[in-house]
Amino acid sequence: MKVIKKYKTIITYLVSSLLSFAVDLLAFSIVLYFLKNKFSESILISSYIARSISSIFNYVVNKKLVFKNNVKKNFKAFIEYFVLVIINITISGTLVTKIYKYIHYNATIIKALVDGLIFIVNYFLQKYVIFKNKD
Repeated sequence: MKVIKKYKTIITYLVSSLLSFAVDLLAFSIVLYFLKNKFSESILISSYIARSISSIFNYVVNKKLVFKNNVKKNFKAFIEYFVLVIINITISGTLVTKIYKYIHYNATIIKALVDGLIFIVNYFLQKYVIFKNKD
């Protein structure tokens, strides 16, 4: 029980991230279903729409449940979070593309490793910068 209490924030962050991943996949599948064969870039469009939905879900869960930041109308945290999302998408896409071109290995595995590192960095950025409680 001490372990759970000690690592409660990390555990809830992990659960929040897994739930956000599920929301992302579900939203992607639904949007793609409706856009498929209507646009040449339906996968890309579906990806951006799904990431937008899952990011909003993740922001709310992280703010209220994970980092317990109860500042109402925290526009600064909202902007910082979504700037981080845009930076993450850019870093992930760029690194995965460059690493894949260099080593020609499975892009999904490369993405999982790159996003795993981004996940760790994001935890600290959200905990100590974006959702920092001013006690």
